Amino acid sequence: MTERLYYKDPALLSFEGTIIEARQFNGKHLTVLDKTAFYPTSGGQPHDKGLLNSVAIFDVTESDGNIQHISDSAVGTIGDRVKGEVDSGRRKYFRQLHTAQHILSSVFIELYDFQTVSVHLGEDYGAIELKQPSLEDDQLLQAEQLSNEYILQSLPVEIIFADEQEAQKLPLRKKPSRQGTIRIIKIGEIDYSACGGTHCSNSSEIGLIKIINVEKQRNNILINFLAGTGAKKDYDKRFEVTDRLSKQLTCAVDELKLRFDKIIEENKLYRQQLVQLQKELLPIKIKEAAAASESSNGINYVCMEVDSMDSKLAANFATSLADNIGGIALIQLEERIIIGVCETIDIEAKDIARRFSSELNLKGGGGKTMAQLGGTLKGQLNKYREVLVKILNER
Repeated sequence: MTERLYYKDPALLSFEGTIIEARQFNGKHLTVLDKTAFYPTSGGQPHDKGLLNSVAIFDVTESDGNIQHISDSAVGTIGDRVKGEVDSGRRKYFRQLHTAQHILSSVFIELYDFQTVSVHLGEDYGAIELKQPSLEDDQLLQAEQLSNEYILQSLPVEIIFADEQEAQKLPLRKKPSRQGTIRIIKIGEIDYSACGGTHCSNSSEIGLIKIINVEKQRNNILINFLAGTGAKKDYDKRFEVTDRLSKQLTCAVDELKLRFDKIIEENKLYRQQLVQLQKELLPIKIKEAAAASESSNGINYVCMEVDSMDSKLAANFATSLADNIGGIALIQLEERIIIGVCETIDIEAKDIARRFSSELNLKGGGGKTMAQLGGTLKGQLNKYREVLVKILNER
């Protein structure tokens, strides 16, 4: 059984160990040491990465109490001494994120008695699922503020090993199901949790917790959050974007919302004016398109691309054009096809759409005189024309 060095010292990044198992599995090399500082994927926390004897370890798993290091090439043979180096940046990120999760979960209990039922610690963000059907904005803000206050208080993060009887005397946030010695993470006096993950030594090492999104999941609330280096990276990205926009729009950052609200309203007005203009020009456009109609198996048709046309207007254009030529109009607008069919011919738009779906794996449908399909590609109009002609010739 592998000795887990991170259990007692999550700050440990360099270590030495002896290979007790080395084998190949599914084309990869699997190495087990007598002791390791590498954390395996477990408890919602992803694995460490790093090096064993300069060999890159890209995955770490657990099996029957042994920690398995996965690599593309062999680390060594049984009995070899190896030196391990854990990726410091990745370890720091997950120590911060995992400790932040404990604080956030504890705060939601302290403030509202909302229990955490599941945890996700990802490479982009962390998430806790609360057994609660809804959450108010002010509750979210209060929880975030209190969590960050605890961070600023520099609360010590301690590792406690306790047997079942000792654990029962502690105010654990959740009673553990396992027996024997239990590893407990204690953060000041605000949280006691049975946990095998890696954590900070002090709450101040987290730096910051920022809630970024809230969504419904299984009638519960899922809260996505950032912490530490992840929050700093997100801030840097947002600063770069807002700084660039404020310079382009020649306004202060706190004026960006008002400026964009104005731009959006102006854009709506311009779009309404554009659509009105397109409506007025529609008869002319229909006449021009009808002049270029073709015929196959006795049925007139037009295939053409249109740009910058309102989608509802494009549907009207297709059906009106089809009526004008007494046949079929196939209009490509960006990534969709609109099919208009004149009522006087004995083929329906939905049947043509069904054939397009079968031939080109496009998705959509419609009725007798109009159908729409999505997933088309620009520059492929000739291909869509060939399919339409094939359909007409097979009648």
